[in-house]
Amino acid sequence: MNWLLIIVIILALLVIIRLIRILELVSDLGGEDETQITTKDNKLNSGLMLLFLIVGVFLSIYLTFDYREVLLPVSAALHGPEIDVLFNVNMIIIGLVFFITQIGLFYFAYKYRYKKNHKAYFYPDNHKLEFIWTLIPTIVLAGLIFYGLTVWNNLTQQAPENSMEIEVYGRQFNWLTRYSGDDHTLGAASFDLLSPVNELGVLAPAAIDSQIAYVRSQISDIEVQMAGLKSDEADRETELMKRLSNFKAQVSRLFAMKNSYENNAIVNAGMDDIITRELHLPVNKTVLMKLRSQDILHSAYLPHFRVQMNTVPGMLTSFHFTPTITTEKMREITKNPDFDYVLLCNKICGVAHYNMNMKVVIHEEDDFNRWLNDQKNTTATQPANSPDTTAVSITAIN
Repeated sequence: MNWLLIIVIILALLVIIRLIRILELVSDLGGEDETQITTKDNKLNSGLMLLFLIVGVFLSIYLTFDYREVLLPVSAALHGPEIDVLFNVNMIIIGLVFFITQIGLFYFAYKYRYKKNHKAYFYPDNHKLEFIWTLIPTIVLAGLIFYGLTVWNNLTQQAPENSMEIEVYGRQFNWLTRYSGDDHTLGAASFDLLSPVNELGVLAPAAIDSQIAYVRSQISDIEVQMAGLKSDEADRETELMKRLSNFKAQVSRLFAMKNSYENNAIVNAGMDDIITRELHLPVNKTVLMKLRSQDILHSAYLPHFRVQMNTVPGMLTSFHFTPTITTEKMREITKNPDFDYVLLCNKICGVAHYNMNMKVVIHEEDDFNRWLNDQKNTTATQPANSPDTTAVSITAIN
C-alpha cells in the first residue's frame, strides 16, 4: 500500500506539471502577455486579501477562546496570580497591536489595489506622525518592562529564613533531587567528585579519597595505552595526552580540596543528604530551589508553579516559591484522578530532551514528613538513568 501510494502521488505530480505546460501553450497561442497584470488579476488578489483578513481574524479569535484552557494550567503557587496578571496584560497589549496592524495591512492591500486611472498621493514624511508612532511603543514597552521587573524582583528577592532548601540537578536526560538530612543543611558539592556512586558530587569524608584513587587508576590506564602506541597513531596519542592532562589536573584539585576541607565541619554536612528521582514538597511552605547542571544548559520548568530557571554548568542558580495546592486537591480541580505535577526541561538539550521530566508531588506537611523519613531509611546505588525511583543516600559513598 505504501508503494502504491507513492506511485499515485508521483503520477498526480506529473499530471499537474503537464496541465501547467498545456496552460502555458494555450496562453502563447492566444497571444497573451503573462508579464502584464490585468485589472481582473488585481481585483482577484485584493479580494483574496480581504477574504484572508476575515478568515484569519475569525480563526484567531475563535482558537484563542477555544484553546484558552491550555494556555496556562491552573496556578498552584502563591505568586501564581501575579504572574498570570502579568501574562494576561502582555497578551492583551500584543493582541490589540496584532489585530490593528493585521487589519490595516490586509484592508489597505484591498482598498488601495492598483487602478489604471488612479494616481497615488506622494507623502514623503511627517515628523509629527513619526514622533507619535515612535513615542507610543516606547512608553508601552517601558511600562511593560518596569512592570515585569517589579514582579520579577518580588519573586527573586531573598527567600525567608525558614525556607526549605532543596537541590535540583539536571543532566542529559533526567533530573535528580537532593534533600538535607537531620542537620537541615545541604552538603557542599563539586563536579570533581562525580562518580557512579556519588551522582551529584556531594562532599563527604571518603568521597575525596575514593575519587583520587579512581582518577589515579585512570591515569595509570592511559599511561599503559600510550606505552603501546605505534608510530603512526599520532592522533590517538594527542587524544590520550589531552585526557591524561585533564586527569592530572583533577588530581591536583582533589588534593587541594582535601587539604581545604580537612577538619572542617562542612565536609560532614552532606553525610545524611538524600537523593531522589521524584520531587516531593509540602504545601504552603516556602521552598528555596537550588539548581545545578552536570553537562549543558537545561531549564527547570514547573508550569503549574509558574517557575522557570536555567541550570548552568559550573554555576548555582536559585528560585523560591510556595506551593498552595496538593496533588490530591489538584486532581479534584482538574477532575483527573491520574493528574501529576511535572518538572520539565524547557531547553532543547539533546536527542532525548523530550523525555527529560520528573514527577512532582505536593503533600500536606505531615504526609511530606512521613515520606521524607521513609527515604532516610533507604539506601541504594542505582545509576541515575535507572527507572527505579528509590532514594539514594549519600552515606552509600562512605
